[in-house]
Amino acid sequence: MKYYPYFLGGKSSKMKRYFKLNKEFPIGHPQRYPIENALFPYKVDISFGSTKPSDKHVLRINTSQAIRNCSNKVLTKNILKDKCPIVTKYAKLSTFIVGDELHIGKIKEQISFPLVAKLIYGYGGIGMYFISTLDDLLDFLERQKNNLNNYFLEEYFNITNEYRVHISPLLKNTKIQYKYEYGVQVNGKWEIKLSLPKVYETREILSVEKKFSNNSLIRNRDNGAVFSPNFSRPDCWEKLIEDCFKAAELLGVDFCCFDVLYNKDTGKYVICEANSNPGMDNSITNPSKNITAQHYQQMFPYLITNKYLKVCAVSY
Repeated sequence: MKYYPYFLGGKSSKMKRYFKLNKEFPIGHPQRYPIENALFPYKVDISFGSTKPSDKHVLRINTSQAIRNCSNKVLTKNILKDKCPIVTKYAKLSTFIVGDELHIGKIKEQISFPLVAKLIYGYGGIGMYFISTLDDLLDFLERQKNNLNNYFLEEYFNITNEYRVHISPLLKNTKIQYKYEYGVQVNGKWEIKLSLPKVYETREILSVEKKFSNNSLIRNRDNGAVFSPNFSRPDCWEKLIEDCFKAAELLGVDFCCFDVLYNKDTGKYVICEANSNPGMDNSITNPSKNITAQHYQQMFPYLITNKYLKVCAVSY
């Protein structure tokens, strides 16, 4: 197996898109995208999102069950609903189908307008519909009539800000030495600057604010977004982070990120979804160049030392 420098990852739709856009990148096993990090005294194959069984030399970050808990958006909500702030009115679309008949009245009664239709295993806003009227609902049902079992509906949460919070329960109380700092240019692209090492009491690994280039209600991968780390954190930020840690522990993930929706007028927020293989690649809508991977790279030595070194890693 080849080892590719400075690249983290696992089996995911994001990884597949990355390789489609970067044809020259050498690909080994389709379920393995390992990393060789100069910070390690040995080579280690990091399985970040793959469900392939681990070998003794593999550093397993997230278990297969944890990955399933995050990938299925309805399962994620079912696990979190009694412990963490989420949109509480949601249901698989199939629950409103009896025989060959769809009970539209039950949808309006149980969830009400406005609502959002999402793919259970969706990503990047693809296949998402904002539904504010009965006509919108009927149009959606017609467009997706052969795909309804793959959808769920949820009450719309009126957002003013959206955050992506990368965390790890394993590193909650760990001091981490960062070697990079990041700034954002006027055009929204990342500028990565080398700096003197800095030690932080880590809570979240990295937090960024999503700023969409047009209406967030109809966003998808084609209309783009800018990710900014320089934002004013709301007064509830510490509570928000605590809830993200709690959610990560409930889902069983060691590393993940959460999309958190926030309304500055009400001060309320909800955890929208969890990502067990977060932001490790370049993508059309993210102008950064492995900015998240850089953060994670600097933390893996601590993770290996604290939990995995004796049981999972083998020197070469």
